[in-house]
Amino acid sequence: TIVYVSNTGVARAAIDDVYNIVANPWSLATGISGVPKSIAVIDPLTAYVVGQSGRIWKTTDGAASFTLVDNGATTVQNLNWIVAANANVLYAGGNNGALVKILNLSNGQTISLVNILTSAGVSILAAGEHINVVAAPPGRDELYLGTSGGKIVRTIRANVTRPAFENKAFPLSGQGQVTDLQFTGYKGNMLFVLQRNSAGNSRVLRDISGGYLTDTQVEIIGGFTVPVNNLMNSIAPANENYAMVVGEVEASFAYVGSVTAT
Repeated sequence: TIVYVSNTGVARAAIDDVYNIVANPWSLATGISGVPKSIAVIDPLTAYVVGQSGRIWKTTDGAASFTLVDNGATTVQNLNWIVAANANVLYAGGNNGALVKILNLSNGQTISLVNILTSAGVSILAAGEHINVVAAPPGRDELYLGTSGGKIVRTIRANVTRPAFENKAFPLSGQGQVTDLQFTGYKGNMLFVLQRNSAGNSRVLRDISGGYLTDTQVEIIGGFTVPVNNLMNSIAPANENYAMVVGEVEASFAYVGSVTAT
């Protein structure tokens, strides 16, 4: 099954129908209202969707139907991104620093807010700073947040009761909001970062340390203006050296591009 999320709903199609060019293979999922923003799949039947005004939905039938499990009781902030750290724990990030933890339990779920504080109890995010993207490298108890203020915030103990976060203030941070974070390789030993500047141009960074983000380990593999990257919405790495991006607008069209590094 292929599932996609748009501002108007969630749709699914059988992958064989798409491959075989069946007419109208897509069907709209029921139970979604408002504006969904992001989906995290746990298994072929189970997934969570987050969206406008803190809404959280769950499906247990492969995205045919969804049940609203939080109607903004945990937060009223728009939730922009959700990721499954494992089959039992998910995190969703949103506007004004809202970070939500979802425990996917056999008898339902528990949902709570997580404070983004240093080990000394100091807030990391500025007032009004949004979480654009949340990433969890495979096989590591870590969580990464990309923000509208150009920060990448990390905790290396994500699943403790009160995780301590740190601002990975790498030399290229703060030069455009972070709009996507994607790990690849063994246990996420390589990290691709999308940044967007105030002019609406994007660039691609690669951290060869897989999240340590020090000055000698972060490289620009596609700049804001060379090549002309315009706006990229997301990046999907195939391996440590190759990724594809989707964006808008190039010669009035949306585009798919490739990024190659050595």
